[in-house]
Amino acid sequence: MNTADLYELSFTDEELKKLAPEELAVMLLLGHISNEIGALQRLLGQCYDNRPTEVEIDEAYRVYLFFLIRSMWATLVEATKALNKSQGVLRKAKTARLSAFFDELIKDLKRYKQSAHFEVIKNVRNKTRYHYDLDVVVGLVKGRDTFQPFKGYLHDNSVNSFSPFAENFFSGELVIGELGKKENLVTPEQLIELIEWGLEFLKFFQEVFEKYILEIHTQYFPTNIIPEISRRYDARHCVQQGEGFAPLFYEPR
Repeated sequence: MNTADLYELSFTDEELKKLAPEELAVMLLLGHISNEIGALQRLLGQCYDNRPTEVEIDEAYRVYLFFLIRSMWATLVEATKALNKSQGVLRKAKTARLSAFFDELIKDLKRYKQSAHFEVIKNVRNKTRYHYDLDVVVGLVKGRDTFQPFKGYLHDNSVNSFSPFAENFFSGELVIGELGKKENLVTPEQLIELIEWGLEFLKFFQEVFEKYILEIHTQYFPTNIIPEISRRYDARHCVQQGEGFAPLFYEPR
């Protein structure tokens, strides 16, 4: 039976009080971001790997998948802003132990921010996540000469009703449109490349949380011992990623 191992790293109340308030706040925020990113990764995997054969249900899965992809990009933009602000807060608080370490993380972050992909996801985030801007949609509608036929599904339980027509419009006009600003012709390969880049970026942020926690351990509590194996789970309760398994909890490397 495949298993997934978890390692527990804990700090007591007295130990946490040794941290500067800003250091603890950054730890809390990075943990929150990591939790949300982990949930997105698992939901994306479920929608992508378990596509049904029924046409109508598969269309619903595509609606969910596009929503999760846009949510992923929006989360990456917000996480980038949070990481940059965390660096400034630690510097201002003069927490020398962790600010130098954080400066190195920001250098790695710049590699993603300088990518043309980042500008695309930032614009998609501004137009489709957290903002429902009717003026933007009106402009897109006026700019179109033709539309795909409308298709929508209604159900006795309204939670199961959905509109592929709306989702195809938003994904086509906004996501593909933003890609089209960089390229004359948008291909499926370019869209896949953008999605895979986003997944790599998600992993970067999860590793930021792990590295920060372990840096606190090294800087403040080097005598604390991390158990070799703290928990072992049946992998059926975890999510498979490549050759290994990602449990539903934090797993230091």
